[in-house]
Amino acid sequence: MFLQECPRGFKDCEVLDNVCADDVFKSSGKPVSFICCGSSDPKTRALKRDRFRLCFKTQGSDSITDNDEYDILDMISVLTRGMSIQRRRDESDKDKKRRKHPPNRRSFYG
Repeated sequence: MFLQECPRGFKDCEVLDNVCADDVFKSSGKPVSFICCGSSDPKTRALKRDRFRLCFKTQGSDSITDNDEYDILDMISVLTRGMSIQRRRDESDKDKKRRKHPPNRRSFYG
């Protein structure tokens, strides 16, 4: 679910994109779980170059970071590489299990 307004209700950040869990809303109508990227107001930035605000909130964690373009690109790179490595490990583990317990195949000739 996409929200037009900041899921946290901040007024100094313009929403660029977000993903909110459809089924996890408080009675207030605010999402409990979401990730959001916005462009923060230059007047409220600690560092002028950190225009991208990234909010990540789940039932178990909550973080807000202000980032520049390089920070965002580095995050994307690290996350993509990390996911690729984990995927390869998962596939490798599946292969090891298959070799340990090969399927019971019958020969064509009996």
